[in-house]
Amino acid sequence: MQLVAVLALAFLLLSGAADKTSINDTVSNLLKKRPSTKVVKALLLASNLSDYVDESEFDDLHEFLHYIATYNRQYRNLAEVRQKFKAVQRALKFIKMLNEKNPLAKFGLTERSDRPRTHRQRHHDMNLTARTRSPLPEFPNNSTPETYNWRDHEGVTSVKKQGDCESSYVFAAVAAVESQWLIYKKDYWDLSENQVLSCTYNNPEYKSCKGCLGGLASDALSYIKARGITEESESGYNDHFLPPVCSKGPVVATINATKSWQNVDEEKLRSVVYNIGPVVVTVQADVLEFYKQGIISIQLTDLVPNHSLLLVGYGEENGRKYWILKTSWGAHYGEDGYVRIERGFNVLGLARQVDAAIVDLSIEEFKRYNGYKRTSARRNDPLPSFQSGSTPDAFDWRENKGVSPVKNQDFCGSCYAFGAVAAIESQYLVKKGQELDLSEEDVLQCTYNVPEYDNNNGCEGGEPEAVLRYVRDHGVAAEKTDPYNPDADFPNCKKDEPVVANLSQAIQANNVDEAVLLRDIVYHVGPVAVAVDATTIQEYNGGIVSTTQDEWKLNHAVLLVGYGEEDGTKYWVLKNSWDTTWGENGFFRIEREKNVLGIGEEIDIAIL
Repeated sequence: MQLVAVLALAFLLLSGAADKTSINDTVSNLLKKRPSTKVVKALLLASNLSDYVDESEFDDLHEFLHYIATYNRQYRNLAEVRQKFKAVQRALKFIKMLNEKNPLAKFGLTERSDRPRTHRQRHHDMNLTARTRSPLPEFPNNSTPETYNWRDHEGVTSVKKQGDCESSYVFAAVAAVESQWLIYKKDYWDLSENQVLSCTYNNPEYKSCKGCLGGLASDALSYIKARGITEESESGYNDHFLPPVCSKGPVVATINATKSWQNVDEEKLRSVVYNIGPVVVTVQADVLEFYKQGIISIQLTDLVPNHSLLLVGYGEENGRKYWILKTSWGAHYGEDGYVRIERGFNVLGLARQVDAAIVDLSIEEFKRYNGYKRTSARRNDPLPSFQSGSTPDAFDWRENKGVSPVKNQDFCGSCYAFGAVAAIESQYLVKKGQELDLSEEDVLQCTYNVPEYDNNNGCEGGEPEAVLRYVRDHGVAAEKTDPYNPDADFPNCKKDEPVVANLSQAIQANNVDEAVLLRDIVYHVGPVAVAVDATTIQEYNGGIVSTTQDEWKLNHAVLLVGYGEEDGTKYWVLKNSWDTTWGENGFFRIEREKNVLGIGEEIDIAIL
């Protein structure tokens, strides 16, 4: 009955002068579609604009009326209607220019077209801060097809909608993680944007992230790598502008690494998309606001990136190469939630910033994620003296204040530095009760390509023993004065940094008996660096690794921190440098006295 009354009111209002006939006819036709009462009110209010605008604006008014009906717009009063009409008029003028200059695409009014420019920019949310760079991966020549669309290969999840929140940086990052799990794990997850949005908000670890005021996809991915992510059903998304409260649930997905590249050659970017999967890109998004279909090819002078999207594939149409991008503006936007941009011309600044989530490392990448590399002959130095036979059956230095926090070497073959520095940190805890956070960057840079220290090779690998000798000779700085950077250039040894820790000895032992001697060393001396073959532990999630084989290829350095027994199985406890999200909170266990992973073949001991 309420709708009937409003329709009757409409009939009275629409019996106006002849010059308003076309406007009245438009409203009458739209009312026949039985829109909601609030939309009817908006249409009637808008029709009254014919009393205030020039006849030359009637075409714009027709467009505005159709816009109200199409997008179910609801306005409170005539003043708001006039404001919205002005916004739509400005949009129509911009759309006309876009259609003239970009014949390959079609532009028109979209859901956000009635918002003033400053309000529309709530969807344009790059909060720019300093970024780190990653080396661009190399892929085999001729391995990339001419066209490829991850939507056709079960590599893209559903389009979502960010709403009235500047959160494209989170939606694109989460979409990249969903795609990685779909491609490499064959698991379809609907992951929680709300968790990432709320838990990175004003978090000093993720400085760019300001909730609904924007941020960087690289920081969102770093959070997921460090903390994991839950399902959407556990932490549902809302687009309110209130300061978010960190909302988490059980972790269902993680990633192994993140990558950031700047000013990427678009041919190389094509290889990245095909070989790795969908990646996050940032673009200048003003043009996207009015996109309907086709290939955007317009060149802009202002290419400051302000919006994140997921790059899911590439193709060619009538001789024009294009990129395919997934938006976070709902499936009704553009081409079912997607947009195509011409490829090869950095249209909208697409190749300026690229961020990737890595959930499954290739064999070559995994080797780089390790980093132990023997470059000198092995030694058997005299071991420190201790009383044999006084060793308990189980002992864990984590429970005896002898282990510093787990760190993350990231995508750099620097495990040898992390293992050695962890051994030194443990010595200071065990012998002096001092908790130090020492600089891996210091020893990486200052042993790089130095013959005296076995020509350690930065992120391309080296030996813990050479690091321990360097600290014995020169000492080591604190992490806060020379922080770790997995993307740093070499060499950059800062010899003037204050030294905060030293060693008196760096001892190496080989082919150590597990049953007695290695256990005695761990208990009496403290945690020690050991070399292992890490090939089989990439996907380790917990438990006791018991894999045995005749020969191990040592490729990774870790810290041996204790030993124990579970259900009759003896094991070693080892601290890794792959962050706390890996394994058992950053640690792993392997069966003892069976040379699992080559555990006893080389150990390196720090002595204060």
